[in-house]
Amino acid sequence: MSISARKMRTTAVLLVAFGATLYVSTTSSRQQLRAAVAPTFRTGVRTSNFAPHCNRLRRRMLPRSRVAEVTTFEGVTEFLGGRQPLQAPKCPVTGITLPGNVHVVGLSHHTADVSIREKLAIPEAEWKAEAARLKSFPSIDEAGILSTCNRFEVYYVSHDTEIANKELMHFLKTKSGLDSDMLMPNLFFHDGYDAINHVLRVSSGLDSLVVGEGQILSQVKNCAAHGSDQEGSFGKVLGKLFNVAVTTGKRVRSETGISKGAVSVSSAAAQLSEIKAREDLGVAFEDAKIAIVGAGEMTRLLVTHLASTKAKQPLHIINRGRERMEKLQDMFPDVKMSLHGLDEMWDEIDQADIVFTSTFSKDPLIDKKSLEAHPRDKKLMLVDISVPVNVGYDAKEVDGVAAYHVDDLKQVIDANKEKRMAAVLEAELLIQTEIKDFEGWKQSLRCIPAIKMLREKGESIRQKELSNAQNILKGLSQKEKDTVERVTKGIINKLLHGPMSHLRDPEDVMDRVEFKLETVQKMFQLDPDTIDPMESSGKKKKKRSKNQPAVV
Repeated sequence: MSISARKMRTTAVLLVAFGATLYVSTTSSRQQLRAAVAPTFRTGVRTSNFAPHCNRLRRRMLPRSRVAEVTTFEGVTEFLGGRQPLQAPKCPVTGITLPGNVHVVGLSHHTADVSIREKLAIPEAEWKAEAARLKSFPSIDEAGILSTCNRFEVYYVSHDTEIANKELMHFLKTKSGLDSDMLMPNLFFHDGYDAINHVLRVSSGLDSLVVGEGQILSQVKNCAAHGSDQEGSFGKVLGKLFNVAVTTGKRVRSETGISKGAVSVSSAAAQLSEIKAREDLGVAFEDAKIAIVGAGEMTRLLVTHLASTKAKQPLHIINRGRERMEKLQDMFPDVKMSLHGLDEMWDEIDQADIVFTSTFSKDPLIDKKSLEAHPRDKKLMLVDISVPVNVGYDAKEVDGVAAYHVDDLKQVIDANKEKRMAAVLEAELLIQTEIKDFEGWKQSLRCIPAIKMLREKGESIRQKELSNAQNILKGLSQKEKDTVERVTKGIINKLLHGPMSHLRDPEDVMDRVEFKLETVQKMFQLDPDTIDPMESSGKKKKKRSKNQPAVV
């Protein structure tokens, strides 16, 4: 490019920038414009706000910037700028790789309608594969997925929030088929303390549609099992976090009254049908013929509740495979059931008054078109507790049909929630103690190699001194030698107990931890080059051969 051409391009850029600065609406001054593009910091991510009319200026100013996300006044977030992922930081004293931050990104019944949630629903059989796909991104060190009828959440550990969020948004858009404008208003983002708090509240049932329900704890356990097995995508941090989450969920339910009187989504669905039967069907609940499509866990919970009511029997169970239905029948020997294959579904629906649906089908089994193809002379109530939905949203447009989905259960659930508010406060306090312990553990990871070095240093000195005294000790009996071994180990342990406890103090801020590590390193002349950099990375180390001696 010639010098004159470069001058012309530079002049044009300056004129455009100057013109954009002058282009301010009547409600904005130049000072407001400068304030609008001033960077702020939110949850560890640098952001900038722009007035709507500044979008073109924004794109000219920030195409290669390090800004992670730009939030317009309409609330739309965009990720800008391409660069390589940041390298994982290392402890300046021990040289070990420090663990990344915990993040949670997702949507739930609090933030998104079921029509959006179903777009991201993933069957449990695919959780592990999708988490592995997330972990394959360069910026994500550990990953896990939890997908239920009321939530879809991604848990990950990363040192680079900017790149990780960009890669994650690509994953979510691809998976859901939705663009950023549709996804962003429904998503929540948590990191650090907020992410840890969220995971523990979820496992404790505090974030559930039905506060205190027990099914979510089983689902969190399953997420932990998938992430922690040999092919799982958990590392040291998520593995520990989910162990804490499961323990916390159990403690909350055993030490507070939160699960007393709690209902599940399935039992709420049954209660709703009891409440609405007379209004929607013109018959009493106990006179209504009931059919249930599906034979999984949700159906088991549903039958459990129906068995405790005056529900008319037999219950007509419809499922693709007979094995699950027979297993369900064996669980409830006192409940009369009639078992049917999917090919009989419409025959059973035609005769039923209330139909519950709970299957893993990705497409609606019942909708306006199929209902109109099977006309009936009596009213019908459809209660769908599946995500993705089994009953199309247009089903309620058919005359005589009342259709309910998961989000319609809130009227039953809210009445139940008030009874357990005191237990919720107790649970929140318990969760705070667990968070403190977890953060103390995470902070102590940088101290573990130094503590290991300290132990090895003490053991090395002990072994050396015993070796020097072999001539004196050789006349001792085996019992006396064992006593010398025990006493010398005890001396070393007692001498090192103070320094090691000093390093492990969970109350310390990071700068102070590094200062203490440096002090101990100099005081005991520890060599940081002997530290295994993978010691605290969360990666699985190779197994030691049987002939290789263990490090004491």
